[in-house]
Amino acid sequence: MAGVQRISTTLLLCVSVLALAALLPASASAVGEPIARFTCSAPGLVCDPCPVHCSSPSGSVAPGVPVAFDGTPSSDDRIGQLPGEITAWQWNFGDGATATGSQVSHAFAGPGTYPVTIMVTDNEGKADFKVLSIEVADPPPPLGGEGYAATVLADAPVSYWRLGESAGSSAANAVGGPTGAYTGTHTLGVPGAISGDSAVALGAGYVSVTHSGVLNTADNFTLEAWVKRTTINASAGLFAKGSRAYQVYFDAGNRLILRQSAIGEIARSTSTLTDRTSFHHIAITKNGTDVHLYIDGADRTSTVTNRTILNTTNDLGLGTCTGTGTLDDVAIYNRALPATNIATHHNTATRPAG
Repeated sequence: MAGVQRISTTLLLCVSVLALAALLPASASAVGEPIARFTCSAPGLVCDPCPVHCSSPSGSVAPGVPVAFDGTPSSDDRIGQLPGEITAWQWNFGDGATATGSQVSHAFAGPGTYPVTIMVTDNEGKADFKVLSIEVADPPPPLGGEGYAATVLADAPVSYWRLGESAGSSAANAVGGPTGAYTGTHTLGVPGAISGDSAVALGAGYVSVTHSGVLNTADNFTLEAWVKRTTINASAGLFAKGSRAYQVYFDAGNRLILRQSAIGEIARSTSTLTDRTSFHHIAITKNGTDVHLYIDGADRTSTVTNRTILNTTNDLGLGTCTGTGTLDDVAIYNRALPATNIATHHNTATRPAG
């Protein structure tokens, strides 16, 4: 009987192995075959997320601006096969330049459409490639102060404070909405972010805007400003609308933060901003769960913890912490502007040196 039992067990094991083999495709190997995918990131480019689309990005990047390429979305796990491992990434940028590595950066010298190719190889020597087209175009001629304002106004902000007053205590609203009041220590008429424009340097002061219904943007908005920091490694406020509304600031780690006041953080920037010599363009967009933090036209959003921003009757504070720095051209919109608009605002501004 023991011999019969061993034979039965052996037959059962053989049948099980044959049944498993029948479930695999005829071409299946010990490991999967590589699938090449990659994304790119640069001011002006909007790249679809992988692995959902992995299609060529919309928009364009200016010559000489580095484009970050990320090949880590590539995988080695086709259906019906065991997972393998990607061991090599080779890049061809379509302009004669090449590179290796899972994450690389490249700047294109001149305008044109460049077919960027990634070839990935797995631990069995199998390869796959993916091609995306990158559009490189000269930026439009830069605009001065009034030209930049026209670009902002074309996107219909509900409030827009140029902050260019040389005297007085009132900050005019370029679209006729609520004016601001310069409060505390400040200096008017200092050189601004836009050539030919002026701004306000905030010492221990800020700009207070009395609540108005046009500021009720709820959970769908864009907040935009130019800022030149004077103090780093300390909290510096940009926007504050009271409890359960939005709050935007730089934290002590020099990251840009979007928070629902009195509730919790929503998102922070992936990069820090420690430069104290130049103006930088800041924009925050939110439409429900779709949240983006932009620094100088580039999306720098980290992981998002969604919280629903509420309307409040609290006054709006601009630059509400000591050490915010110099503030210029602050705008609020009652919708989330797309990335291409944010990039246009940044790219069409002529910024004075220093």
